[in-house]
Amino acid sequence: VSPVTITMPADREREMELGVWCVDQVVRYGGCLEQPAGSELWERCGLPVPGLPENPFLWTAFVEQRWFGFPGRKRTWVLVSGVPRRLALPVPYRFEDGGWVMSGPGSYKELNSRTMPAFAAWLVGMARGVWYGL
Repeated sequence: VSPVTITMPADREREMELGVWCVDQVVRYGGCLEQPAGSELWERCGLPVPGLPENPFLWTAFVEQRWFGFPGRKRTWVLVSGVPRRLALPVPYRFEDGGWVMSGPGSYKELNSRTMPAFAAWLVGMARGVWYGL
């Protein structure tokens, strides 16, 4: 199964503006947004971080993407809006050794910008659980 590759804008400030717009859309209409753990976007937008008291309809989950088949450590925060945590999809935790497994051409940066299909399906499933009833 091939991972999905996403390209990023070259201009860092434009990338951040796009991120702020995406957060606004997720908060306003419900859904989820994933970013690398510790993303500056959380501080810039005043978002809840994993482990802190949360609004039942706006919270952040910590996910290690190797739980979804990524070939190494890829710590991720997922902002969830409109889905109560108690009704959220379960995360498929895996506790095996997760050393980097890189084969074939490509760089770490190229590999790290990919989202595994199982993780993408989990994000879509989570977004489908939104309670806003649009």
